[in-house]
Amino acid sequence: MPNLTLLSILAVTIGGYTSCMWVTKMITGRGDDIVSGIIKGVPVSTRDRWLMLITDWLSWVALQVSLLIILGLGILEIARGANEPRVALIGYMCCVMCAFGAVFWTLLGSVLFANMMSTIRKTARS
Repeated sequence: MPNLTLLSILAVTIGGYTSCMWVTKMITGRGDDIVSGIIKGVPVSTRDRWLMLITDWLSWVALQVSLLIILGLGILEIARGANEPRVALIGYMCCVMCAFGAVFWTLLGSVLFANMMSTIRKTARS
């Protein structure tokens, strides 16, 4: 059943990619709100920006990293059950892609978090 295994790998990968892009949109939108300090035309206090950064933005980044790890492990398990070596190779490549995405978002999230903290501190002083 290599065709069904390949289809399941591709379905999980495409579905996971779509989910990750949606989470990326949420991360970017909330990050823009935090940095600008304005939500829907209304200024937000420094305290609320800190709360949004810690409770909202950080949760979205953690969701993104967790989603990529879970997706990668799921694809890995599907690939392990493949009878055809080329189908398994595609599954392993998709798994590696998810692992790189998780590492990327961990590093990017750390850099963006530090940048947003710095921006909030600077605007609080001025």
